[in-house]
Amino acid sequence: MKICLADDHPILIDSLVSLLESTGIHQVVGKAYNGEDLLQLLPVVKPDIVIVDINMPGMNGITCSKWIKKNYPSIKILILTMYNSRSLINQLFEIGIDGCLLKSGNSQELLNALDRLQINKFYFDTIGDFKAEARMEAEPDPHAFRLSEREIEIVRLIALGSTSSAISEKLFISEHTVKTHRKNIFKKLDISNVSQLTRYAMELGILS
Repeated sequence: MKICLADDHPILIDSLVSLLESTGIHQVVGKAYNGEDLLQLLPVVKPDIVIVDINMPGMNGITCSKWIKKNYPSIKILILTMYNSRSLINQLFEIGIDGCLLKSGNSQELLNALDRLQINKFYFDTIGDFKAEARMEAEPDPHAFRLSEREIEIVRLIALGSTSSAISEKLFISEHTVKTHRKNIFKKLDISNVSQLTRYAMELGILS
């Protein structure tokens, strides 16, 4: 995986480069010490993943990530932060960040996070005694920001018991397209059966 790093601490950048390149899997294709420099690097180095410090001079990690998700939606973003709060997680969910890791975490946690991002899954470290995997009432769901409106509608119809054939007729799309959407939805949500999908739809509040 091609990775670009952005942090205003050169020592941390150097440590990350050593760690990532020692795996033989990841290649660091760019380094930036602020958000503006990172954005200039993206069209040149074309990374698969960017690892961004949330607190950088000038354009901070939040603003930088918003711009990346708008202009390069295929790039995965892993935020590094020292901050330990639910409000931060909520904000990251809304932007569509793929993962967040506390700087107090260890090297293996970072590598685990990258492994998950590489297979289009999310990684959120424990922050404020809240794990992203354990959704809490009224907290935004990170997956919801990854599903298109069409996918959310298909989730709703499947959860309500509609067959692929019925969904194709209702939405005026082919049955093959419905099955492709279903496969992609299961992959994005990291689920394997309709029962899990139905529970997800109930938590998301889309069964009305």
